[in-house]
Amino acid sequence: MEYTIGLGVLFLLTFFGIGPFPLPVTATLFWLGQYGHPGWTIATALLGTFSGWVTLHRALKPYLLKNTRWQCLIPSGYKRYLLEQAGWAIFLTNAIPLPWEPVRFLALINGYPGGRLLTALMLGRVIRYCLLVFAGALLAPYTGLFWTVLIALLMMPLAMDAFIRRATQSEPNSGEDAARPESRKQA
Repeated sequence: MEYTIGLGVLFLLTFFGIGPFPLPVTATLFWLGQYGHPGWTIATALLGTFSGWVTLHRALKPYLLKNTRWQCLIPSGYKRYLLEQAGWAIFLTNAIPLPWEPVRFLALINGYPGGRLLTALMLGRVIRYCLLVFAGALLAPYTGLFWTVLIALLMMPLAMDAFIRRATQSEPNSGEDAARPESRKQA
């Protein structure tokens, strides 16, 4: 009974988690791996991912393509890399169990073909989901290690958010501050 409820919750998490909402899909897959039904767990997660992405793609694509202002918000480095290696970038960022991967949204905004996008996304997610479920199954007998990894998976989004915020903050330009007193002395 608990496992069946867990699968229902997993479907909803992967359905809504495919969007920009931060949901604990990674930790949930790891948790459900301990129950010994990896095939059902992975299939449920893939079904939720597929249906969530198709729904999101159909809802957002017309809006994003009509509003070209989104194009201006994307850094040129992302655009250049994405347009050259989009399929591999989507596949790799969806295969690695990181809680944040904006590449699929960048591909959607840039008009990357929906079928290719879905294929790369699903192939990457198969690898991610298998890794997480089987890791949960392997670590289930080791309670302390299991809980340590589970807590780390839950904390990873917070750590990544803090890292991204620090990396994107602009540092004060000390060159401008140093030039100001000299210009005041000359004037």
